[in-house]
Amino acid sequence: MHNRRLFDRIVFSTLAASLILWLASNFFVTVWYARTPLIANDRQKRDAFGAETAIDRDTIVVGAPRHSFGNAVAGTAYVFVRSGSSWVRQAKLVPSEETPYEWQGFGETLSISGNTIAVGIRGVKGKVYIFTRQGTTWTQQAKLTPPAQSKVSFASSVALDDDVLVVGDLGMAHVFLRDAATNNWSYQTTLTPNPVLEYEEGGSVAISNGVIVMRGSGRALVFTRASDGSTWQQQAELIMPAGRKAGVCTVDISGDTIVVGACREHVGFDITSIGAAHVFERDPQTDKWTHRTRLTPRGVRRGEAINVTRFLSPYGFGSSVAIDGDVIVVGAQNQSSLMPSQESAAYLFQRNRTGRWVQRAKLFADNEKVAGDAIWNVSVANKDVVLGGFWGTFVLNIDAPSASKR
Repeated sequence: MHNRRLFDRIVFSTLAASLILWLASNFFVTVWYARTPLIANDRQKRDAFGAETAIDRDTIVVGAPRHSFGNAVAGTAYVFVRSGSSWVRQAKLVPSEETPYEWQGFGETLSISGNTIAVGIRGVKGKVYIFTRQGTTWTQQAKLTPPAQSKVSFASSVALDDDVLVVGDLGMAHVFLRDAATNNWSYQTTLTPNPVLEYEEGGSVAISNGVIVMRGSGRALVFTRASDGSTWQQQAELIMPAGRKAGVCTVDISGDTIVVGACREHVGFDITSIGAAHVFERDPQTDKWTHRTRLTPRGVRRGEAINVTRFLSPYGFGSSVAIDGDVIVVGAQNQSSLMPSQESAAYLFQRNRTGRWVQRAKLFADNEKVAGDAIWNVSVANKDVVLGGFWGTFVLNIDAPSASKR
């Protein structure tokens, strides 16, 4: 009898401790608010200002692909630069020598590297426009069109790294190079995953220091440039621990770290697919990529994770990802508004001194209209986090956040 009582007490204590730990990790979560809006005085009510964003150092570019010019819903991209503790508009980008009817969807995809911005229009007749900055003036440098190998989704994503541009497409990615002497851009090659598994591969691309990562089906594909500077080869196939059912949505890379958003992955015994993000790291000695950890969100409310539209609108953690150094931001693209407790949020993770990634905060944009809407994209650089959606774009510096506990 004594042993039975002791066993029952041990079991009860273990369950109580587990419950307290679960409550602490899911309800007592640090919440930060991005309270700095990016303001364009001529933005329009339904221009999707914030549908796409990109940041590099002290410059942010925001896409508004539904911005109208007269009767044409053409699109535009706004450039903002840091001024003290504020962000001010520097330019409004539109293609030169074309009518608005020729650039419909301009701003659907974006990337920035230093003084160069790539703005894409996705589709069968997709295009990528390159803009460069001299002083405070931005001018169009090039217009890139699909090569012969392209299919139906040219410019589904774009990624810039100095003089290299990667353009996502259906099942592939295209590489363009800029000649440093002439500033002319030219097509170099098309990267095709080996093996090609499903149509969705290639929809998201990223590049860092001569390494390209491409979205795959339940995997990510890594390509590296050979020493001759003109040849690219597939270096690795990064498979999610959950297998090819992970539902990879997007990828990003910074140095020797890749983050893969698996927005349809089921986590534990969740009823709906909350989603996850996977971190892979490269050993600089062996060039081997290994799975480091799986990131899942803490502080997800019941209305977000379990709702009557879960089969149509899962929580979508991992629908957008961004990494810069030791900071990862993961967006959750939940659009359903049928549950009053639903929120549109992103999650901030940081790598600590032991190399472990931990959630530091749950992020919200400071906008009353956000409730029930989606964070379509996230970007990060120099500890500035950008949260974008059709409702607008907000910036948060993680060294000086506006925080609360809940």
